[in-house]
Amino acid sequence: MNIRNLLLGFLSCFLFSGLSAQDGFNLDDLHRWSQGKEAPVEEVNSNVFDSIAYYRLTNQWQGEGKSLDILNDNEANKPILAETGNYTGQLWKITAVGDGYYRLSTQWQGEGKSLDILNDNEANRPILADTGNYTGQLWKITAVGEGYYRLSTQWQGEGKSLDIINDKEANKPILADTGNYSGQLWRITKIE
Repeated sequence: MNIRNLLLGFLSCFLFSGLSAQDGFNLDDLHRWSQGKEAPVEEVNSNVFDSIAYYRLTNQWQGEGKSLDILNDNEANKPILAETGNYTGQLWKITAVGDGYYRLSTQWQGEGKSLDILNDNEANRPILADTGNYTGQLWKITAVGEGYYRLSTQWQGEGKSLDIINDKEANKPILADTGNYSGQLWRITKIE
């Protein structure tokens, strides 16, 4: 008997009374998990994000002590993963734009600037750019489980996800090949 079957039995006997579909748990997910399969990825319903609220974005790799921010330099357009604090560059508005896509803007720069992907030879560098009708500014936010989301653009598709470069600073966002990387798993926390 393996550990998965033991856990399956435990869940079946002791936890079913407290779990519901509203918790994001159902028998199909339990069955898939018991067979070693991952639960299906779900797209986020546009009603999930409050269009007048602000959110903090942190990732699994760096934890809640680092937040997606905009570097406060002469250009004020470079995303960076910075120490979490009470900074308006870390407060993101998530606005539904239709077809399952969202626009991301900061409280600091306002809705006239949106998170985009620089259209250069690499096409992988996030930037805060003038808001416009650009597919690099249209973000799909996909729930991946355990309160985390994957962010991809309409322009590059779901094969590329917002990530953090794994270097000595570990603070530079990039659009990287989608994979099972903790830098691509984002927690989106509403600021109350």
